[in-house]
Amino acid sequence: MFTICARRLIAVTLFVGLALASCSLAGSPASNQPTTIPAPTAQPTLSSTAVAAPTGIPQPSQPPPTLVPSPQVAATVAPVSGTSKLPALSDPAWNQLARADLDGDGDQERLLSLFSQQVEPRQGFADQYLAGKAMMADLLVIAESDDTIALQLDRTGVRAGGVDLWSFPADAPVASFTVAIDAEAPLRLIGLPLAGNGLQQGSAFQIIWDAAAGAYTAEPIAYNGLTTLPPVDLAAQPLDEQGQIEVTTWALEHMHAAAPGRPVVGALAQAGDYAIVRARVFGEELPRTLYLRHDADGWAVVLETTADGVAQLEPVGVPFSLAQADERRDALDAAEAHLQDPRGQGLDGSLVIVAFADSFARMTFMPTERDRYEASTMFFAGTQSGWRFITAGTAFTADDYDALGIPESVR
Repeated sequence: MFTICARRLIAVTLFVGLALASCSLAGSPASNQPTTIPAPTAQPTLSSTAVAAPTGIPQPSQPPPTLVPSPQVAATVAPVSGTSKLPALSDPAWNQLARADLDGDGDQERLLSLFSQQVEPRQGFADQYLAGKAMMADLLVIAESDDTIALQLDRTGVRAGGVDLWSFPADAPVASFTVAIDAEAPLRLIGLPLAGNGLQQGSAFQIIWDAAAGAYTAEPIAYNGLTTLPPVDLAAQPLDEQGQIEVTTWALEHMHAAAPGRPVVGALAQAGDYAIVRARVFGEELPRTLYLRHDADGWAVVLETTADGVAQLEPVGVPFSLAQADERRDALDAAEAHLQDPRGQGLDGSLVIVAFADSFARMTFMPTERDRYEASTMFFAGTQSGWRFITAGTAFTADDYDALGIPESVR
């Protein structure tokens, strides 16, 4: 009845299987005391095709439920989505999925969609029939021949004729949809709401044109036949200095919003679109691990945990390689623990590993309160009993380095 086109490849397997202490250099290199507080200082343009949704292996867990007709509804003028008006239906941003008589009134309607490409679907229909008819959308409308909107599906819910047919809860926001469009029956859409991480958010739903009632209906559907993309087997690579600064900026913003205390964060590595950050909040016994994912808007935290292990990574698609222990992580943990020594007042800011070689680490602590404190350089040495604080300060000479035994590789 109509053709659904793929915008881009999302993931091959998805389609096939579905953040000082400023310390005097006179301090002893072997000091285990905390350093002192640092000294005071003076929507994209869219193309004309849709994004294919993930596919998988059949079959759905149960057939669609019996439909309950809704009252007669009439077409209405183009509504608004949230607080923003829809673009004109002639705007090339719209992707026309079909032009057909979808409601049996003798006139052709148009099925149009918008998709911002900000969500990579990680779950889709396991049923091959539905998977073959699925696409991604942020907004979908049915337009009558006179360009009035008969039905609108967006991130808030489904509306027809000014009537709310289906609403999504505000405490579980929907970022996008995978929609299967059944062309072998009077209009039938199966929608799978997705969160920003690409996983299912709430119940699947069904929209149909009920010819007997002369109205569109929407209802939840108990659909469990989903496929999930497993984490990509990508090797973790250490972030360079600029990469650490970028990721810690986003992580520190998250911590300020999520934690009431004073956090120190440090980014370690990246694998694909994912990165790992270690954070320690003053007064907390355990460090936190944050996993972030990069999208069109920057970096977003997809998982925050104090537990080790990879089982919790799979549901959010984090590559397992980011959970592997390594010396850089141990050194960063030691530096954060030193800064947040319970005998101090607690610090707030980010750590960047500038050099790491010969069992020595050089880090820069960048305080959030730049108007009060200046950045400081910290040195740590790896020993058989763990990473040991050497010194911290804002300026060093070659004689200082020699006296402290700091190798050329990290100066």
